[in-house]
Amino acid sequence: MKYVWKIVVRHSTDEPDRRQGYALAGSMGEALEMAGDANAVAIPQTHKIWPGGPGETFFWN
Repeated sequence: MKYVWKIVVRHSTDEPDRRQGYALAGSMGEALEMAGDANAVAIPQTHKIWPGGPGETFFWN
């Protein structure tokens, strides 16, 4: 089963978020791999409906 994950990229806890996006993935590891950034954090959004288009699995907001 795939879930919606909010992806947030921040280089330090003292800095604001640099990028935000969403991944449709089966695990946190898969979502982070889609983000492709070592500083990404994946936050599960268990009750969120996928905000992307049909056939999309990742997008930056």
